[in-house]
Amino acid sequence: MKNFVPSLPRPLTQAVAWELPSGIAAMPFNSGIINPAILQSCFAGGAVNYSPARMAKTAVPFLSKINPANNVEQLTVPIRGALG
Repeated sequence: MKNFVPSLPRPLTQAVAWELPSGIAAMPFNSGIINPAILQSCFAGGAVNYSPARMAKTAVPFLSKINPANNVEQLTVPIRGALG
């Protein structure tokens, strides 16, 4: 999305959203679980199921559907395969 403001806590996001020009949206965004080094120490071999590439296959189509009407909504990447 061209006019995307990175995730902020909801009250701060609401304050920012009021100040944004028309056509720009701000929203708290939860990317779900991805696989940084710390996840490998906790999930061991199971961490491979949370690769950034795998998450991107779901997140990118989801993010491409976001628009200014979603302003201030709390968004989370849906579970893989849940997109229509």
